[in-house]
Amino acid sequence: MSTDSRSFQPPSWCRVPREPERRRQALCLTSEGEVDTPVADISDKAFYTIGRCASADIQLKGEQASRMHAALLQDADGRKFLVDLKSTHGTFLDAKRLTPHHPVRWMTGKRVIFGTGSKAEALTLFPE
Repeated sequence: MSTDSRSFQPPSWCRVPREPERRRQALCLTSEGEVDTPVADISDKAFYTIGRCASADIQLKGEQASRMHAALLQDADGRKFLVDLKSTHGTFLDAKRLTPHHPVRWMTGKRVIFGTGSKAEALTLFPE
């Protein structure tokens, strides 16, 4: 069962961060610990979908990415969480595979890998 961006329902606690908790942060593509490219400013919405489909807020290009792979969630205090949306090849935070539909805290500087093997893509959360 896949989740599409129109059908994803975030948890009730998901909110746009309020000021001053709304710290500007960005997601960057990373490879082997090197920061490559900023891909998204993530300070303006309560949640962002991540995947290969055109309707995803943050688009992945890799073959290992599901159409709707994961979602980045925020609470009113600006804390970030990641949830796997039952992706085919998995979402990994600190090399630990996430359980689908169970949000986990995503801390600044932590790398997330979408899929497995050499074709997987990685994003890291950074302050802007």
